[in-house]
Amino acid sequence: MAVSIDMSRGGGHRCKRALAAAVVIGNSTTARERFYVPECESITARAIVTTVTSDPVLRIFPQEADIGFDDADVDDAASGLTAETTLSADTEATHTYTLLGEPYVDVTIACDSGDAATITTVDVFVKRSP
Repeated sequence: MAVSIDMSRGGGHRCKRALAAAVVIGNSTTARERFYVPECESITARAIVTTVTSDPVLRIFPQEADIGFDDADVDDAASGLTAETTLSADTEATHTYTLLGEPYVDVTIACDSGDAATITTVDVFVKRSP
């Protein structure tokens, strides 16, 4: 299921599933967490990784309105929708996406062939629409 971000506590969330601390991502894989962000204006992901090989990237993908689960095979956007931020070892990286009414958003760390990264933290912040 998609994670709902508690706006009553400032709209911040520390990832604890696919993007949890100590998760290792590598060699043509993508770690993805889905968030339910209705009535939000923007979403920002902040990531710190260690043991980086090559150029893993942080991405944010808006999803179709009917996606509320974590099935990676159904209507899952995976490329072409947003820019990406390349991750470097022990360096904080942020990536922001302006929502256009999408209720679900995926935050991902992706590795091409030969890439690898170990997650230290991934935090997600949303800003509610006025």
